[in-house]
Parts: sequence; structure tokens; C-alpha cells
Amino acid sequence: MALSDFFRINFPYGIARDPEIGWYAFNREYMPLGWHKKDHSVFNATKLEEIRKIGSNYKGLTEKLLLELADGPNNIDRDEQGKITRIWFYSDGSNPNNDSKNWEPYIKKIKKLGKLKVNRIAE
Repeated sequence: MALSDFFRINFPYGIARDPEIGWYAFNREYMPLGWHKKDHSVFNATKLEEIRKIGSNYKGLTEKLLLELADGPNNIDRDEQGKITRIWFYSDGSNPNNDSKNWEPYIKKIKKLGKLKVNRIAE
């Protein structure tokens, strides 16, 4: 099923990391922001060349900051070495689109991310 509203299509549900490329934001279908279909065959996050198009390495995106941005410990994925690979900014219970009281905590997280600068990436 395709996503049906602006929030779910264009606002970040979370961010994911590829160790060679960097981080990218994903929407409620785990697709890059702006993707409005659930067709995961179009975007394959396991393909390095796909993530290269949208991934970035950010200065200051530390584990401490990632823990602050995640919607609690159950909203964090780690790899075999214990490094964070994905976080979610909200869950169904803290979805800003479902309850206006959740907007302020969500926007605070987005503001923190908005201040990060991109490290220079060799092309």
C-alpha cells in the first residue's frame, strides 16, 4: 500500500547507516524521504551505489547523540560489533501525526540533526 499523507512520505521516521557510505533518512515505509510507494524493489538499501546517492557522513553524529535522538532503547538497531545501524525518532505511541503533544519532542530531534554538517566525501 502506498503511503497516504505528507507526514509519512516526507518526514523522517528514522535514520540508517551504511558503514562505507554514511547515514540516510527513511520514511514510514523504510524508503528514502519522498518515496510514496511501498515498492522496495525500486530502492535496495543493501546496494552500495543506491545509498551513495542519498547517504552522508555527518560531523558530530556520535553514539551519545544517536541515543538522544532515538525514541528509547527499543528503537535502536546495532550490528554484531555493537555499533548503531538504525534508529527511529518515534514509535506508534509517540507519533507526532497522531497526537499534537508529540510534535515538540520530534521537532527538537530534527533541529539537532539540522545543525550537523556533512564531512567532505571523496567522489
